[in-house]
Amino acid sequence: MIVILLDTSSKNTVIESLAKIINVRKEYIYYYIMRYFFVINRGTVKDIDLNEFFTFLSKLTKDNIEPKFDITHVTISHLSPRLSLESIVNEPLYNLSNVLTNDTELSRFLKKAGLVFSNNNKIVQVTHNDMKIDWKKYESPTALMIINRLEGNKVSTTSDNCINGFLFNGKIFENGNVAHIFRCPEILENILRVLGRLDLISNFNSKSKPYIICFKAPISDIIFDGNGNHKLNNKEKQFLILRYCLYYLSLQKSYDWSGNNNPIIRLKDNLDVDISNLVAVFEVNEEDGELNQLSIYE
Repeated sequence: MIVILLDTSSKNTVIESLAKIINVRKEYIYYYIMRYFFVINRGTVKDIDLNEFFTFLSKLTKDNIEPKFDITHVTISHLSPRLSLESIVNEPLYNLSNVLTNDTELSRFLKKAGLVFSNNNKIVQVTHNDMKIDWKKYESPTALMIINRLEGNKVSTTSDNCINGFLFNGKIFENGNVAHIFRCPEILENILRVLGRLDLISNFNSKSKPYIICFKAPISDIIFDGNGNHKLNNKEKQFLILRYCLYYLSLQKSYDWSGNNNPIIRLKDNLDVDISNLVAVFEVNEEDGELNQLSIYE
């Protein structure tokens, strides 16, 4: 299978990818943004007229640029606090169930606290010092969150087992949906808080660093939630991504882009990301929030 990747790990790679996929010079993409960013910024993503975009490129190139956008993969940016870079380059990016039940940096940290996880018919069971935990005995909203994520609920009979990320890289930690996991994975914080092990939360926070992992995923494996977008077929997802790219570049042009504009993407349930699909890894500088791209293949 030929991989046609839209690389969204930086503004430059977005433009370069678009130009390569559409088969035009990247200067033409820049020119379109310069001409239309005022109009695009006044509307929404769905208001972007792709026929107008392709007509503009056709006139500029004096060629017939067909209104199509064929990609097989797109990059997703995932915020992940880790104790070491080695855990990123040596372990797959696991979904929640697998990161707890496999031999991982996170499961080893919890095992030292006497917590062991096992998968039983799509439910993650937890033992603490050899005693099986019944989360229903803990009458707290946080315990309910743990039940929802590890065991499911009346609405969803399966646990929360998908990998989430954002379409575009950048200061994704400023997005309100993930700001709380800047230093500590949510499930770790929840479990230890319910069990009264605040010392271990502090211990993890003091040693961890925030990383952004950019990985490629097939279009067929990604889901956009909200506004009925979870029902989109592959072709519809591709055109939505193109609209988002034009919107992203326009707001970048006017310095109006923020982490809260970034669309959330999730993978289908029960999928992991192999390390061969990593595109880039960034460490977040905690003093100024800038991203430092790391070499992960040395």
